[in-house]
Amino acid sequence: EFSRLLSMLKDSYSKGISDSQIITELVNIDVLAIDELGKGRVTEWEMTIIDEIISRRYNAMKTIIGTSNYLWKVASGAPTPNLALNAFNQTLGDRVGMRTFSRLQEMSVSFELKGTDFRGFGKQFLS
Repeated sequence: EFSRLLSMLKDSYSKGISDSQIITELVNIDVLAIDELGKGRVTEWEMTIIDEIISRRYNAMKTIIGTSNYLWKVASGAPTPNLALNAFNQTLGDRVGMRTFSRLQEMSVSFELKGTDFRGFGKQFLS
C-alpha cells in the first residue's frame, strides 16, 4: 500500500537510512505491486517519491502492477479535496502528477473494474 511505503520511508529517516536505499530496492525487484496508487495528501514529498519510483522503473523497463480508486485520466485540475469529504473528484493524473501519469500511460494497460463496495458503504467504486 502506497501509504505504508511512505510510512516506511519516514521511519527509515529516524534510523539514519536514506530513502534512496529503499527506493533502489523497489526499483530492482522484477515486479512491483502498488496498492492505493494516488492515496495520500499529495504533498510535494509524496509526489517526489512516486515520481522517482515510477520514473526509475520506467527507465529500467520494470513491471508495475497498480490499483487505484481514482479514474485513469489525465489531470483534471480539480483541487485537492479535504480527504474527509469525497476525495474521488480528482483523477489519477491529478493525484500522481502529469509527468508520472504520462509514464504510467506509456508502460501500462489499464482496466476499469466496477463493483459493490464490500466495506459496507453500498456505493459503486472504481479500482
